[in-house]
Order: sequence, then structure tokens, then C-alpha cells
Amino acid sequence: MKMYVAVVHHDEGSAYGMHFPDLPGCFSAADELDDVMREAGVALSLYARDETLPEPRSLSRIASDPDVAGDLRNGASLIMVPLVSSQRKARVNVMIDPEILASADRSAREMGVSRSDFFAQAAADRIGAVVKAPKAKTKHAR
Repeated sequence: MKMYVAVVHHDEGSAYGMHFPDLPGCFSAADELDDVMREAGVALSLYARDETLPEPRSLSRIASDPDVAGDLRNGASLIMVPLVSSQRKARVNVMIDPEILASADRSAREMGVSRSDFFAQAAADRIGAVVKAPKAKTKHAR
């Protein structure tokens, strides 16, 4: 699975903004820290529908990019965001608590996505890792 690096910015009293240095014009925002990974994944997936994506640069190459290094000095963080492709799918059989399934179905309807897409994105959110920038003053919850 390809992983793209997103730069996450946050100023006190504002939303969390994020952009992908490898993908000009791909950006998003989230009001809560807990929503950053999901919103980044959605932005990446939507961008991938309309654009041919370059190979992602490594985390170390992104962190050494002068623009990104400046962002990191100003308190930004880096996250690795998995590109979840909706082009290939595998059928699976899973057991899940009926109440969790009902809640997931409600959430999927509210988001306007299928049950399968909802669970795929939830798994991608969980797989993604928050990466602390070297020497950056960042906060994140786990």
C-alpha cells in the first residue's frame, strides 16, 4: 500500500490544516485532532480519482524538503496516510457485533458511502501512523 506524507498545521483556535507536499493542490482540514487521519485519507482518495499520482517520497526526503522543514520548525507534524484504492477489492467474511454494525451503517449513510467503503476507510485510518517530527513541538492523542 502506498503511503503519502501529509503536513499537519494547527494554530490555537483554528482547525487542523493539512497538505501533501508530493501532491500539489491536495489539502484538507479537520476541526478535531481525532479526525485528521480520516480527513487526510478522504482528501488523498478524492485527489487520486482525478490525478495520476507520483511515487511518494520517503518520510526522510519529505522532512528534509526546505518548505516542509520550515513547517516543522513552526510546530507542524507529519503523518503517513495510506492510499486506499477503491479499484481493487476482495470479498471477506467477518464477524461483528450487531450493534457496532448498525452504528457503522448509520455513519456510512451519513457520510454518503457504502458499508464496504466505510469499513475500508476505518481500517485505513487505523493503519495510518502519526509521526512525530524531529525536534518539533507537537501534541497528538493516541
